[in-house]
Amino acid sequence: MSTTSIQSDKEYKGIQKIQSLSPNKSHTYFQQDQKQHNYYNQYNQQKKAQNNNDNQKNSYILNKNKSPEINEKNNLSQEQNKNESFLLEDSNYQIYDCINTIQLRYEKLLLCENLLFYYKSCCDYQENQNNEYKKMDGKLYQTNFDENKNPKFKIQEGSFSVNLSKQKFVLSENGIEYLGKSNTIKNSPIRDYNDGNNKRSKSAPHTKIVIIDVSTGLQVNKNYAIRNNKNQLLSCWCKYNQQFCKKDILILQNKGRLTSSIIDGYVMYLNLESERIYFKIQQRNRQEINRILLLPSTLTTNFGIDYSDQHSKLLFETELLEFQELNYELELIYSYIGMPVNQNNYHWYFLLFDLKQRICTIFDSLQQPNLNMNVDYKLLSTLEKLLKIKDCKRELSQFSGQQFDGYSCGYHVCQFMKYCNEKQFQSNVKYNYNQSEITEILLKVIQQQQQ
Repeated sequence: MSTTSIQSDKEYKGIQKIQSLSPNKSHTYFQQDQKQHNYYNQYNQQKKAQNNNDNQKNSYILNKNKSPEINEKNNLSQEQNKNESFLLEDSNYQIYDCINTIQLRYEKLLLCENLLFYYKSCCDYQENQNNEYKKMDGKLYQTNFDENKNPKFKIQEGSFSVNLSKQKFVLSENGIEYLGKSNTIKNSPIRDYNDGNNKRSKSAPHTKIVIIDVSTGLQVNKNYAIRNNKNQLLSCWCKYNQQFCKKDILILQNKGRLTSSIIDGYVMYLNLESERIYFKIQQRNRQEINRILLLPSTLTTNFGIDYSDQHSKLLFETELLEFQELNYELELIYSYIGMPVNQNNYHWYFLLFDLKQRICTIFDSLQQPNLNMNVDYKLLSTLEKLLKIKDCKRELSQFSGQQFDGYSCGYHVCQFMKYCNEKQFQSNVKYNYNQSEITEILLKVIQQQQQ
């Protein structure tokens, strides 16, 4: 993915941007035509014709004397160029981004909305009868969503029949499918070594509890389970991979403190909207966009208090499993990584990491920009290591310090995340905190879709 320059006259959440210099242009006098006399032109034409004949003879001799290894290498290079031209010439390729990875296993990565496909540049492209599918070896990460935007992950690896226009990646029979979002192979045999017969252990059967009224002799709890399940269906639902209930609706309607479910649900909503808008833009214009990826607050919350680097690294890599083939070099795709942070379960603030400029901006609605920062420095250092940012500069956002009550920190964070998401596509967008606006947006995000 090509790196784009950042405009110097724009500010991104208080970060002054640095514009990269364009390549030096050669002077015009190098482009001036040098005039020659006619007899020199005639001599040069004759000399050029003679050189062409000599080159043809030498080329025949060299090709005849080449070793089989060199010929095989050249054939492989030609085949690779042919394979690459397949993508470049395909009009449907424009809906994808293609980047060079830094790993040896898969050299290329195709990105589309909710889809990543790592593949080898020297794949065996074979056309079928209708000339729609190509054979490609690679690894697929695809996410499908239900009507409430709950994700279902599909990870497959092996030989694929690929149709770019239909975004179809059909795995061959010998391919590997993984269990959900994990590195565990689906349908792999699981053995219980405590069992002498190497059979899976079975859980104990469920015990049914019956409550009898002594006076009447009738069962009291006969229909309790049915009534309980119906109440749960009416009062709780899952959306954007979070569980919500009527209490969350009341929190927003009564200006209560936002829960992690509301904020993390909004994180997924913004990421999906960002992908949708980004891949609708023409490919040549997408190169100018500095993309942002938002991570849920559960990532840092699950670190705990006394956490080790190994523990935080495991959680980080599990959350971003689809980038393991990139060795988690997120800068190849994104310019910014942002995440809301729940501080001791009583205050929300937001961290924005500029991967290219190596700057961490802290947005805290309770801290004034001109005061010293009161942040978790251990958390900042851990995240900088995970994001591979060296000598990271830290600063407080100029939009901090606008909270004047004891409950609205979560609303400020959501408004700031909305601003960050819009800033990708509209450089002139301005930050303006509007609690009524962000509350209305959050209500629409978490409300259950009618079945």
